[in-house]
Amino acid sequence: MQSFRSVRRRVQRGEALNWREMRKIVRGIRWMATGAACAVALPLAVLASHLSICAAGKRLLQESALVAWIYPDVMGVLCGLGALMLAVAGALGLLLRPIWKTRLSPEEKGARYWRMCREKNRRGYEPGLCYAAASCAAGIVVAWIAPELLTPEAVFALLAVEILTVGLGAGAAVRCFVQHLCFARVRVDGAEDLRPEKRRRRWFLLYWLVLLALYAGASVAFQNGTLFLFVPMAGLFLYGLGRWVNGWVRFCPWDRILTALRGLIAAALTAALAAAIVLSGSWINNLYLYDLDYSVFSRDRTEVRYDAETGVYTLVPREGELRILQLTDLHIGGSLPTVFSDRKAFRACYELIREAQPDLIVITGDIAYPIPIETFTLNNKVPFSQLRYFMDMVDLPWTFVYGNHDTEAYARYDADAIQQEYASYARVNREMLFADVQPDIYGRYNQYIRVERPDGTLQDVLFLMDSNDYAQGPEAVGKYDSVHPDQIAWYRTTLSRLEKENGRVIPSFVFMHIPFQAFAQAQAALESGDPEAQYLFGKNEEPVSAPEKESGFFEAMLQMGSTRAVFVGHDHLNNLGVRYKGVDLVFSKSIDYIAYPGIAGRTGQRGATLITLRGDEYEIRQLSYQEPAN
Repeated sequence: MQSFRSVRRRVQRGEALNWREMRKIVRGIRWMATGAACAVALPLAVLASHLSICAAGKRLLQESALVAWIYPDVMGVLCGLGALMLAVAGALGLLLRPIWKTRLSPEEKGARYWRMCREKNRRGYEPGLCYAAASCAAGIVVAWIAPELLTPEAVFALLAVEILTVGLGAGAAVRCFVQHLCFARVRVDGAEDLRPEKRRRRWFLLYWLVLLALYAGASVAFQNGTLFLFVPMAGLFLYGLGRWVNGWVRFCPWDRILTALRGLIAAALTAALAAAIVLSGSWINNLYLYDLDYSVFSRDRTEVRYDAETGVYTLVPREGELRILQLTDLHIGGSLPTVFSDRKAFRACYELIREAQPDLIVITGDIAYPIPIETFTLNNKVPFSQLRYFMDMVDLPWTFVYGNHDTEAYARYDADAIQQEYASYARVNREMLFADVQPDIYGRYNQYIRVERPDGTLQDVLFLMDSNDYAQGPEAVGKYDSVHPDQIAWYRTTLSRLEKENGRVIPSFVFMHIPFQAFAQAQAALESGDPEAQYLFGKNEEPVSAPEKESGFFEAMLQMGSTRAVFVGHDHLNNLGVRYKGVDLVFSKSIDYIAYPGIAGRTGQRGATLITLRGDEYEIRQLSYQEPAN
């Protein structure tokens, strides 16, 4: 401040200024513009976040200590900083006032420096206002959707995004306007006769056209407009960083060094943001799940026992029948861009469970969907965590088999990590039927469940088979795997042992994710009029995605004469049920809102399968889900 006063005194005496003194004037203008920007931006950002919290309601104040205790203090500090910056801007304006009234006569180098700063300001004025408008618009969008998304876990991140977008937008607008006004008012000898450079609109427009084209193309390709909103948001962030990096007028070597340092910081921030989004997920839907009414479910109709030595669960229906609901292909993204898709998926599960009133829920794979190009995340643990949270509230026995997407090779957590997560969870949550002890065979999770009558006799066996994910080997890249020979041998051995113990063939049902070749053969036999294929229900709207290699599992089923039905998922548009060679081969309706392009807008394939076991009889019924209009 003292050095700036000395510059003002030299101006008042009419002395020539060197380029360093001209730099002090430029810095004074920029600091005054920054102070005015903060004075306007901080209160507006606080107001936007406050409106979001008010719209979220009292539930957030009750659930989040951050909002109830810390938020008012943080917002007060921000408003105080805004008032302080207003005072700084006013003080600098008073110091600059004599300069506005005096014609400056700098040295040649000082005039050239002023010309460069003025031209940089002119070139950035219109793009800066456009950036400010885009940032404010993004903040308004976040403020609009935030009340539906605010949860205790996500409140800090959402409010930070809201404050940054609204604050940066309003601040950028005020700063551009004030700087432009100041540069226009200061008169400098030797600069007015210099013709201004042509404003560089072309690259600015091209940048945003490319980003909007990427967003529009991805949205049209996947027919999902909300999923790729992250693209223009990231573009906004990167453009803001670019303006910050190039904010210096590179007049001397030191300026170039500072610009390089800013570039390194911007690259680090970009990398950190990308890593945080890709490697982390979002628990943002937990409060939505918490607010659902779970008193509508009928519970305690089935006794559940667990043999810790064998790892086998036993179910004993108390009312003479066991209702099993098969859900498949939930495809939970667990990231911020997939919040609405995930919410719809959980809502579909909730409504189907309420309609079915099951005693057991079996999820046949693809719970998680860690595909970065669609979900912007590699975290496959968050979807499992959200599902566990949901099933805790449902409070019904449930189990699952793995799908091909649940433990993708590039996902953040491998099968062992997910396995340990589920095992530790099942030890303290009786609703999840996940065995600590499993047979020593290929696959991530293989086990069976006994269904007994009240008198203790074995009625049925439910096999949970891992169809694995992708075939191994250089010639099998991208091809689906299937059940392996040792899994089939375990299936045979288990049924033979149970038949020997009970003196009869025990009826069994198999749940797995990927279909085998017999599903395609059954469809072909049905279409050709083969008497071995009998139509049950549904239809297939895509080719059967069965492994090319025949596993021999279906032949083993026919030889053993035990399995009555096989239930699979994997093909989201297929829901055909065919009784083929005496075995019901059933595609279940899926839940997916994200994996297939345009599937969020389709309804015919969405639903579940209800299997009812009554003594020696069973019934299979498809359930359809229609999303509410609102």
